[in-house]
This record gives sequence, structure tokens and C-alpha cells, in this order.
Amino acid sequence: MLVIDYRKQNRFKPNLRWVWELYLNSLTFLLIVSPISAICQAPEIIWNHGYGGNLDDRGKQVINGIGGGYLVIGHGESIDGDLIGSNGSDDCFVVKTDANGVKFWSKGFGGSEYDIGHVGSLTLDSGYVICASILSNDGDVTENNGIQDLWAFKINDDGDIEWQYNYGGTHNETPHSVIPTDDGG
Repeated sequence: MLVIDYRKQNRFKPNLRWVWELYLNSLTFLLIVSPISAICQAPEIIWNHGYGGNLDDRGKQVINGIGGGYLVIGHGESIDGDLIGSNGSDDCFVVKTDANGVKFWSKGFGGSEYDIGHVGSLTLDSGYVICASILSNDGDVTENNGIQDLWAFKINDDGDIEWQYNYGGTHNETPHSVIPTDDGG
């Protein structure tokens, strides 16, 4: 039961009617919430895996993958552990797992500068579109139009780049979501 004592601040002096209404409201709340809280319990953890190396590695999004697995999209500084194949400072990293979180592969994408993977989506042709913010103009990145550009690239189920586009100008561009269209675009 929630009880707020306003008397300490001399703003409110409860009367018997207010106390009775508070009691009835609390009782109603308890009757409604108690059965729900008995049903709603913390979810059971099915599996738990960590991916990365010995430096600052961060996952930004997890999406459903092909065949019941998952794709973890993020960025990392490590060049050891699960995150091998770094191109430079921080890279956009993608980790593909099976349905139990066991890693199939992990790959770094980007160039020699700070490149952060933010979001991704499964495509209609069983690939993935990944969107990142990039500072690089080398490595996997074919161009940079300004300071920090939005980089969209498509990978197949094995993690090989099929195409890439760079969007940006003289300011910072950061992706927040990517949604596939019905025509496959």
C-alpha cells in the first residue's frame, strides 16, 4: 500500500473520509494487481552468451536471422575473442548465431576510422541490410561525403558484402532504423 504523508509539509490534513477513500482505492488496487503479479513473473533465461574481446565492444541491436538464428549488430575495438577481422579504430561488427546463441561467424566492417553499426533488417532475399555511422573513407567503405556519414550495406547469410551506399553531407548522419519495403528495396 502506498501512503503519502503530507502532514510533514503542512499542506494537507487528512480527514476520516480521505483515509477511508485511500483505503478503498488501495484495496481495489491490491485486488486487481495481486492476481496479475502472481501470473507475471520474471522471464526464464533460456541462454546467455557474451561476444567480444578484451576492449570496448557493444551490441546495439539484435534481429531475427535466417533459420531461427540471430544477428547481433554493434561496434567493437577488440581484435581478439569473437571480434576478429578489425579494419581499424572501431568497426561495425556483426555476429551471426544459431537459435541457441552459438556463434556461426563474426565480421568487422568499416575502415581505419571510427565506424559504428546501429541497426539492421532481414531482407526478402535472405540477406541483411546493416546501417552504420562511419568516419572512414577506406577499407570496406568506398566513400565518405563529410564528417560522419550514414553507411548502408547489404550482406548475404555468410556475411559477404553484396552492395553498399553512403548517405551524407557536411554534417553528422546517424541511422536510427531500417525497414525493408515490399519491393525488396
